[in-house]
Amino acid sequence: MEERKVNYGELKHNKLIGQGSEARVYLKDNMAIKAFNQNGMKKEEMNNKINKIKELSKMDMDNFLLPKELVYTFKNKFVGYSMDYVEKLMDMHDLMKSKEYTLDKKIEMLKKLENNIKCAHKNDIVLVDDFFWNFLVTEDNTIYMVDTDSYKVKQYKNDFEPHYYYDFYSKEISENIDANLDKFQIGVHVLSYLTDNQFNKEELLKYPTDYLTRYIKSLDMPNETKDFFYELTSPSKEKKYIDNNLDNLSSSKSFLKKY
Repeated sequence: MEERKVNYGELKHNKLIGQGSEARVYLKDNMAIKAFNQNGMKKEEMNNKINKIKELSKMDMDNFLLPKELVYTFKNKFVGYSMDYVEKLMDMHDLMKSKEYTLDKKIEMLKKLENNIKCAHKNDIVLVDDFFWNFLVTEDNTIYMVDTDSYKVKQYKNDFEPHYYYDFYSKEISENIDANLDKFQIGVHVLSYLTDNQFNKEELLKYPTDYLTRYIKSLDMPNETKDFFYELTSPSKEKKYIDNNLDNLSSSKSFLKKY
């Protein structure tokens, strides 16, 4: 894998295009450079991260912004990695929350997103961090996956603990971090996006099974679609992809009714 040397102080003067708890992303030479917090990782975590980045750089997956170069300072201190830069129109969180897009359009985009996720699973990758702002939408309606270094990649562990839905998943379904976790989390995110109402987080965390059952029951959707979501949130360890289970929600409206 190729390496790039940068002046870390100068790097921070480039355009900031993204940031999170562990890193900031800068635009430099038409490439996106993800620079990790310098004091944020222990040596073991850093070695896992570097090995995972090297593994990801060998892969060929459409619509994933995979690492291109390892980035170091001129004193050989690990900074992060570079990846291709794409100009986003929005992210999937913005699209799903928007009143300007119909349910038909949202379902079309969710199918594209799930195809990307299936591709990851075929390559022995678990996203783990399934928050929708990590899925970038471009003007031509392509969905690009970012923050790939946080994934669980083959034998290399994930760097992100999905504290919100994983609390329920690990207690009621399984502690395993595998493709079923992605299917569950994506499905529950979709549930929350289908209406113009946010989940009640306090109720969800306090009475998770009862809350999800009542929430699904309250949605204006056919019984067969409700059955898919009931199964998704049940103790069954083998979860299904969404696939065509949203097709019968076709509508020119932006959200489902919630009774």
